[in-house]
Amino acid sequence: MITLFHDHASPGSAVAVLRLHALADEGLPVRIVGYQPMPMEVAIPPSLAVLEELERHRDQARALGLELRRPQRLPPTTGAHLVERLADEPPVARRFRELAYRALWEDGADIADRDVLGELADRAGIARAMAVARLGDRVEVARTKQHLAAARSAHIGGVPALDVDGTLVSAFLPLDHLRELAAL
Repeated sequence: MITLFHDHASPGSAVAVLRLHALADEGLPVRIVGYQPMPMEVAIPPSLAVLEELERHRDQARALGLELRRPQRLPPTTGAHLVERLADEPPVARRFRELAYRALWEDGADIADRDVLGELADRAGIARAMAVARLGDRVEVARTKQHLAAARSAHIGGVPALDVDGTLVSAFLPLDHLRELAAL
């Protein structure tokens, strides 16, 4: 089983998610987990590291059908991860992830905003009312933050992080190598 830890605020995660979606389409065992490596509560300007990552992944993202544009601000993504976890079917979670990445990177939307997340949830097939309620559920917010802390304690320090049966590998290995790893 390959597990990808991703965060919507990471251009590299956008590419890794799209690549892993392709492997999942082939029937390979892939799990994609939302992970916010920096527990932010407010939007921040993109750092130099994020801008360099954006440039490094722009062409590959474009080839996968996603246009990476420079955002004005990077929002906290805990809410997006909360909504993604609401999806009870993999195709719904996949659709939400793709919509959230497009909203942030192509449209410059604030994916921390409840209305934006409610709209994205609705378009993905998640009941808007459930999504908005989840965003206000302090127990679920705390549970998500505990999940993120557990991932950090398991040595997931940044995104995208690819875990193959307990071993961290590059999310940007050639697809043939990822296929081989998924088949183990």
